[in-house]
Amino acid sequence: MWLSWLCSFYLFIPHLSNLANAINLGECKASPLGMESGKIVDSQISASSSFDLISVGPQNSRIRTELFSGAWCPKQQIRNSSYEFLQVDLERNTVILKIETQGRYGNGTGREYVEQYFIDYWRIGLDKWIRYRNRSGFQLMDGNLNTVDPAYRTIDPPIVASKIRIVPFSSTTRTVCLRVEFHGCNYTDGLIAYSMSSMGSILGNDDLRDSAFEETGLRDYRGAIRGLGLLTDGYIAKEPPAGNGIINRVKIQAPLNSSWIGWNWNLTSGRVNILFEFENLRNFSNVDLFYFGHPPNSVEAAFYTNDVLMGTKHDTSVTKYFDPSKFAKATTLVKMHLEGSGTAKAIQLTLSFSHSWIYLTEVAFNTPGISLLAVLCFCILLLIKRNSARDKLGTTSAGDSFYRKPGLLVATLGGDGNQKPHTFTTILGHGTCSSFSYSSSLNQTADVKNHTSSLLSFNFPPPPPSNSTTSTSDEIYAEPCVSAPLLPPRLRGSTSATSTLPKKETAPIPRVPEIPKSSIDIKEKIGEGKFTNIFRCRCRVSQRDLVIKCIKPEDVNNGSARRALQAELETMSVLDEHPNVVKIIGQCENLSIVTEFVPSSDVRTFIRSDPSKFSSSDITRICASLASGMKYLESRNIVHGHLSPRSCLLRPDMHICIASPRGPNLHAQLRYSAPEAIVLDEWSSRSDVWSFAVVCWELLHLCSTLPYESLSNAQIVENSQLFLSRSPDTIYLDFSSIIVGADIAELLSECWNSDPLLRPNFLEIELFYARKNMNSDLK
Repeated sequence: MWLSWLCSFYLFIPHLSNLANAINLGECKASPLGMESGKIVDSQISASSSFDLISVGPQNSRIRTELFSGAWCPKQQIRNSSYEFLQVDLERNTVILKIETQGRYGNGTGREYVEQYFIDYWRIGLDKWIRYRNRSGFQLMDGNLNTVDPAYRTIDPPIVASKIRIVPFSSTTRTVCLRVEFHGCNYTDGLIAYSMSSMGSILGNDDLRDSAFEETGLRDYRGAIRGLGLLTDGYIAKEPPAGNGIINRVKIQAPLNSSWIGWNWNLTSGRVNILFEFENLRNFSNVDLFYFGHPPNSVEAAFYTNDVLMGTKHDTSVTKYFDPSKFAKATTLVKMHLEGSGTAKAIQLTLSFSHSWIYLTEVAFNTPGISLLAVLCFCILLLIKRNSARDKLGTTSAGDSFYRKPGLLVATLGGDGNQKPHTFTTILGHGTCSSFSYSSSLNQTADVKNHTSSLLSFNFPPPPPSNSTTSTSDEIYAEPCVSAPLLPPRLRGSTSATSTLPKKETAPIPRVPEIPKSSIDIKEKIGEGKFTNIFRCRCRVSQRDLVIKCIKPEDVNNGSARRALQAELETMSVLDEHPNVVKIIGQCENLSIVTEFVPSSDVRTFIRSDPSKFSSSDITRICASLASGMKYLESRNIVHGHLSPRSCLLRPDMHICIASPRGPNLHAQLRYSAPEAIVLDEWSSRSDVWSFAVVCWELLHLCSTLPYESLSNAQIVENSQLFLSRSPDTIYLDFSSIIVGADIAELLSECWNSDPLLRPNFLEIELFYARKNMNSDLK
């Protein structure tokens, strides 16, 4: 009883304090953070390298200070492919409004300064290095013109970070040295990120997306990208947004959409969700929304305590209603009181509106933090409550786990709380191969539909032996080029491959039926690779056509060939049936794989046979089905590893079947592989996203040209190195020779982002193409 009273008292203390202690970024007064004064101590300053640690180490990078040789100088000269940096650990999230740089004067002996630089930063709560870009979308900042005069650069929008890096850049090779100061203030808002859907913000010529939103690549439990942007940049727009929906109501001087975010009713059904995440538990007292035009019909606030990424809902919600008939011709503040909502770590605002557009420029919370003792008391009370509930309900099993979202319960297992065994029945007939089942260790995340058996497992040549040379042919597969890593550590650490093959010591491979060769009649050879042959065969029992892939007789003892086919067998054995992915039937002796047969060819051969038959809508449907299959593989943590038109079979209904998902550990097609896969041998579903976009690019060209057709294999490897180093000499795929929708070109270009985490995932891609198909069907 006394514990409950004590906790209640401490939880009540924040309400007695000044509720206005949450700072708005717009009220932050920039002051030096301590590089020159020494408030930032040497232990907080580090660097990627130093030419000499004592004389030009990072501790000498204090502006207007002559220490030893007078600045920090990296060990290597700077060029466009460099990643050298000076790093300052601010030890807490801090607002950075200006950066001041200076070269090395060295009492008149210095000649080195930084002409241009990038900014990378790290925020507690997101825990990821982020590349800064300003309100105009530029990443590269102008530095100094000489070694004496400091150069001030305003950071707009402001940076909220606990660590910051200055990354020197030069288009020509040069020696650089740097001194620096950061200007800003303490960050007491506590907001680390917000997330929302960008769908509904583009209609015709109106583009009201969040133009200042950070490119974090991090997502919330709904799949929306997390970060900070226009809603929290401290700038409240004074001019109305430029858009067709309001141009007749208000005189607009210039397009100022860089300060507004808008959503269209037709594209959102009049409902927008924005999730705000805070660094720690807080008491929400009120929220200020700055809007233009018609206000929302209502705003609902749902409160979260922990595990916001998993959607754990707080008990409290608040709804406020407004008069949507009013029209404001200037930026208008609406205040929503949240007192009594209790403590929470995140809040989700749901805006409902009935007019054509709703516009926001800023959202500000009044959120005093909670003391550490209060948090401890809250956890103790929560634990007591849970123990009490467990005593009443009894112990629950791990199989009864579920996710909670506001108003939604999503079960992850079967209706009885147990995982369902997945049962496959072969099409060979009961006289030869019986049904078999296994208990899957992976949650099934895609609906399985009944489709006619129509899939051919295409063969791809396994990798050559390790002592052989890479083929010079541009048409065949080559091993990934393993060379010195070019990616900066922040990127290398984030692109680790997702394991494709089950680990034998921890996850046994589901049993695949053994099919006696005596039950199969070989009909004809339909393909081959370097070490394998593919035959169409006939099952004597079921009288069905199948495909059998086997190692060539002369390569039965070849370790590389066996590893490649074994990898394919292991990968396919863990997959459920999916209409856009090959279905395995069984295996024969000597490591032969039996799959379904479809009397068609790969998509490139099919399209080239008569390109005039394929309309833009047909290509869109083909890409949509390919995205569906790849989304399924992504959901099962399977990296395809060598996606290309040759691994995509096209059925008569214009749907793709993805053949031979084998993983990245064996070989890849250079023309379709992501740069980090070619150069660093790093693979993930995001490297498959790159390959997907290259395949779609070729399909949009009706397979009339190969990607990077003018480049040899060696030149493709070199171009990948240039791409990772963001060199201006990089050769890119473009859409100049064809007519393609701007939205498709934009999506595919996003798939070629040099940072894999900033590429869309296959769920987003599938939703995009589903919407395109829907729009096409309505026309």
